[in-house]
Amino acid sequence: MRIRHRLRRGDIRKRRAIVIISLFATTFFLASGYAAFSTVININAKGNLVHGATITPADLIAPANIVTSGDGLYVDSSDSGRYVYKGANPSNYLSLNNETWRIMSVESDYTLKIIREDSIGTIAFDPGSSTVIDGITTSGSTVGTRSSSTSTNFCYATWGYNGCKLWGSSSTIRNSSGTLLQDTNDGAIMPRSYATSSTTYSLPSDEAYLNVYLNGGTYAGNNITGWYTTWSSGLSNSVKSYILSDHAYNVGLLESNSGELTSVNVTQEKTYTWRGRVGLMTASEYVRASTNTACTGVYAYRNTSGCYNNGSTHNYLTKSANQWTITPDSYTNIYPVWDGTSGALNVYNAGNTAIVRPVLYLSSSVELEGEGTESEKYEIA
Repeated sequence: MRIRHRLRRGDIRKRRAIVIISLFATTFFLASGYAAFSTVININAKGNLVHGATITPADLIAPANIVTSGDGLYVDSSDSGRYVYKGANPSNYLSLNNETWRIMSVESDYTLKIIREDSIGTIAFDPGSSTVIDGITTSGSTVGTRSSSTSTNFCYATWGYNGCKLWGSSSTIRNSSGTLLQDTNDGAIMPRSYATSSTTYSLPSDEAYLNVYLNGGTYAGNNITGWYTTWSSGLSNSVKSYILSDHAYNVGLLESNSGELTSVNVTQEKTYTWRGRVGLMTASEYVRASTNTACTGVYAYRNTSGCYNNGSTHNYLTKSANQWTITPDSYTNIYPVWDGTSGALNVYNAGNTAIVRPVLYLSSSVELEGEGTESEKYEIA
């Protein structure tokens, strides 16, 4: 005998309600899961990070963030393992001490090299004769300067002293291996140019004036507090801990020969180094910030109008005024330093004045928040 169960109307309604609720819950779960999955896919595809997320230098160079045209972060084809920002206005803005800075590069050691957007003043690289600078009065060719009357010294001057092009001193300049020159068999000597590289000269005991002005120290017997000491007084200890006090800056002599590529210029700049906290950009870094394909090297940026014309349209480092680099010219004279302008790269007497844009290195462990745009600058977290 078959027994049939008849459901009452109330039971039927209850079962229908349960089915409807179950279907709704399943649909909501699937829709939510798809939306979340889609979000992850979109984030990964664009190479973007979640708004408000903390990022490190390693995050900046994720493959999806690297570009090959337009403004942005590029693989540095002239320097292995390095990434550089190029273009008229890449998203490399950084707010530091209530000032605007720009991230120039992610280095091979994952440190960030940054440059102040605005100048801190118009200052001599190294004072020439008969100038007054920060209370130091120079006169003649030797008094109050690094000038020397001894022909075997790097800063030997015979007439019209115009400053000395060397950023460091006998106790701080290193060779390409990072060894202090004073610790080598030959002592603290180096050539003034590549053309006569077999002839070397003894280095001065003082750093360049601009070096001392930025970092502090002694120049011509005068104690100088240093820009960094005053500037950093408003920074928290945690932020200051990210600013490296001992990083290598390339300070080698750079010559400018027709057809010479940026990679050759980089090799020249790496011949000598200086370690410290505050420096300047190199001449080749000025070139590498440009997206103009005609700017193939320092020579092109000095001599090819198709490269340097309308600088601000392809190079965010461009300023209308002369601005110092850290790079000495490879020339037998002791005073020419590479200098960038809106028109071109050129050489400038160290005793002249030009605007100064300090450069710092941030630790590879620095954490940033923001988008890097002018309105949503990166900030140290």
